[in-house]
Amino acid sequence: MQVVIISGKGGTGKTTIASSLAYLSENKIKVDCDVDASNLHLILKGKDLEKHDFIGAKVAKINLDKCTRCLKCMEVCRYDAIKDCKVNEMLCEGCGACKIVCEYDAIELKDEITGQTIITETDKGILSRAEMEAGAEGSGKLVTEVRKNAMKYYKENELVILDGSPGIGCAVMASITGCDIALIVTEPTQSGLEDFMRVLATVKYFGVKPIVCINKFDINTEMSSKIEEFCEGEAIEIVGKIPFDEYANKAINELKPIVAYKDSIAGKEIINMWNKIKKLWRLFSMKVAIAKEGNLVSAHFGHCEGFEVYEIENNEIVSKTFVENPGHRPGFLPKYLAERNVNVIISGGMGANAQEIFRRNNIEVIVGASGELENVIKEFIDGKLKTTNSVCHEHKHHDSCGNH
Repeated sequence: MQVVIISGKGGTGKTTIASSLAYLSENKIKVDCDVDASNLHLILKGKDLEKHDFIGAKVAKINLDKCTRCLKCMEVCRYDAIKDCKVNEMLCEGCGACKIVCEYDAIELKDEITGQTIITETDKGILSRAEMEAGAEGSGKLVTEVRKNAMKYYKENELVILDGSPGIGCAVMASITGCDIALIVTEPTQSGLEDFMRVLATVKYFGVKPIVCINKFDINTEMSSKIEEFCEGEAIEIVGKIPFDEYANKAINELKPIVAYKDSIAGKEIINMWNKIKKLWRLFSMKVAIAKEGNLVSAHFGHCEGFEVYEIENNEIVSKTFVENPGHRPGFLPKYLAERNVNVIISGGMGANAQEIFRRNNIEVIVGASGELENVIKEFIDGKLKTTNSVCHEHKHHDSCGNH
């Protein structure tokens, strides 16, 4: 499932919310589609793995050895980019009209590098992003390239978080296309409502399910109520009402997501919103593996007899398959289950190393579960099953649980 976070205009707090959701999503894939002002990497940090030049435009070049100075190119250029048989690259749009009228083949269109696409490995997973040259054209094409790069790391049924651009321009449309859900961040002002309605129309045009977050809802409760009434009339779910919080400035200045501050009231509400989004994810197709002993959750991941793998679609179990434990080897089981497109692993106990390897393979880990399998999977589907984040340290299970 792909969730894109957008807003009708800049300054609504979209980046604050997007960076927090990216942080909370652990090892899920992140895509920074706000290529004109890419900044998720400043908060998530990390190491750049790949960098590639992006050819986003063409620019005319005149070969003076072939040029007869007939000036037809200058006459046909609507952008006044040619003077004295020289091309002003800042004005040239690469339309090719000058090349067409040139009878002496003195003009060619050359590729122009307008930015770079970058893959960054962060502590919270892979981040696909770009750096665009100031004033460069082709932001929509660059967004498409950034998304393509991210999908090289995509695993079936995985959750992907995209930080889109504000507004309704080409970059926004390129961000929305093909997504499953659009989280629209708005603010309780009259202009905020109007901008929200514009971007909502764009989302609907592309057939994407909209959900809404009202940021700083408490600074104007009357307008917040109007937004809520509008959403109710459109049958759009409001998944978050974020209160004004002075921690927002602190988070920006310290380049941290606001959810990293335990006392932040906005951070707590964003965490609640993230849990709602995860529940929506479970409405889509996914695979959940439970380490089992008989019909019970295994207390120790590495010692389980095998895994009951449930395939879930639209909040219903459509199939379940038993996968025998092939035997424990350091780091093997996480990759073994990842190859079978498992998205979530549930167990009683698990070592720290095993948990980390699962997360590196983009598999959500839930530990501390117990009881009958059918009850546990129902709790998971209902969004009631929570991980304890506990680590198995019991000596006799030292190797099998992943502490090597």
